[in-house]
Amino acid sequence: MSIRIKNLHKDDSVILNLLSLMETDNNITQRNIARDLNIALGLTNLYIKKCIDKGLLKINQIPSKRYKYYITKKGFMEKARLTQEYFKASFNMYREAKEELIYIFEAIDKGNPLKIVLSDISEIADIAILTSVDYQIKIVGILDSNNKDKYYKKIPIISNLRRVKDYDYIILTSLLEQEILLKELSKTIQSKQLIIPTFLKLKTKRNKK
Repeated sequence: MSIRIKNLHKDDSVILNLLSLMETDNNITQRNIARDLNIALGLTNLYIKKCIDKGLLKINQIPSKRYKYYITKKGFMEKARLTQEYFKASFNMYREAKEELIYIFEAIDKGNPLKIVLSDISEIADIAILTSVDYQIKIVGILDSNNKDKYYKKIPIISNLRRVKDYDYIILTSLLEQEILLKELSKTIQSKQLIIPTFLKLKTKRNKK
């Protein structure tokens, strides 16, 4: 389970993912943990030490200078608590995102087919894809420069917005590094083409047509 919910504190997200990985494979290496969590190796080590200091994990050295991790009773209780917080945050985000995406689609749907690009693969993108089927809206691409797949839920994955020849709007669907992405998009497209959902709480007015 990879957590990327904005309403869940970043440290809690990493710890929940870390405990979930340990529960699945307590022989996992720190390098593999760093890869699965998409964080630096040094930061992975700090989070593991943090969990040990909190009594969430125990560690034993095994042959070949490797370590085996054990989730403590306190660790399982913390994992259950964080999982509950995650689902609560997920539900709240889904409801808020769906309500606003309906508002956005109704505002731009003037009876003519529209072509939309989503800025990132995320939970918000999933909601946008599901919601768009009720409108004359076609999602023609999702931006992701690191994804090697060609499609996400039958929608083309594009590494660069310049590869999309024809689109009406791009909707910001990123949950991470939003300000950086917004700055990059602003260099490429007109402000009136960019739609920023207000629930992302960025300090920028959403551009609406």
